[in-house]
Amino acid sequence: MKTASIFIGSTSLLASLAVAAPTRRSTNTIQVFLETGNGGDETRGFPVTLDQVFSTAGNRGLSQGVSAFIRDPTATCQAFTDNAATIPLGNPFTSEMEASFTDASNTEDAVPVGAFLCSASAEGLGQPQGGNGAPTGTAQGTARVQVEVDIETFVQSEVPLNSVFLTAQSIIGDSALELLLTRATGADVNDVSCQAFADAQATSPVGGPATAQNGGAVLSADRTSPATINAIVCSTSA
Repeated sequence: MKTASIFIGSTSLLASLAVAAPTRRSTNTIQVFLETGNGGDETRGFPVTLDQVFSTAGNRGLSQGVSAFIRDPTATCQAFTDNAATIPLGNPFTSEMEASFTDASNTEDAVPVGAFLCSASAEGLGQPQGGNGAPTGTAQGTARVQVEVDIETFVQSEVPLNSVFLTAQSIIGDSALELLLTRATGADVNDVSCQAFADAQATSPVGGPATAQNGGAVLSADRTSPATINAIVCSTSA
């Protein structure tokens, strides 16, 4: 339950989001709520103009979080890792489905958030693409992957389907021991396959594909020295 809300640029303070009824917008802005992970309860609300990139640069209170949601049923929003809104973070979110950036609920494990984009329809958000803007297919959606960075560190990230996702600019980084596929949004997870690549052009595979059926792909043969990765492509067979 969201228990505290802080509105940026407003003097209103809501004691509880749980009792607030969804409202339809009367302007060209949408109220986005970012759960910062501060104690698991802090939620910051801020207005985003439809079809315009809202950069979190200069807004320290909005530059990291664990999830985001909206209450307006007439819009769809997307968070991004970078301020230019080229690297999607998490899945598109609506009044019925929030976007989760991490499984954690504290500031230590919150991830960087660079921008938000909201539109009156999912189509207005455009085709999800990787950091180099190179789509490899037509299906839209995301796959959540888990990467074992070392024997004590595991991170998760949403990867746009059928696009080259650049890992160095994300929470994943550029080295890993193992890649697992945990779930998919917008596609049947059993039809999704994720492959790590050593290069940003996604031409040099590292290890085999990770699927829901095989339990993941080992990227480092001896599991002591992480393999270098710079891209992940999660593609659909359907």
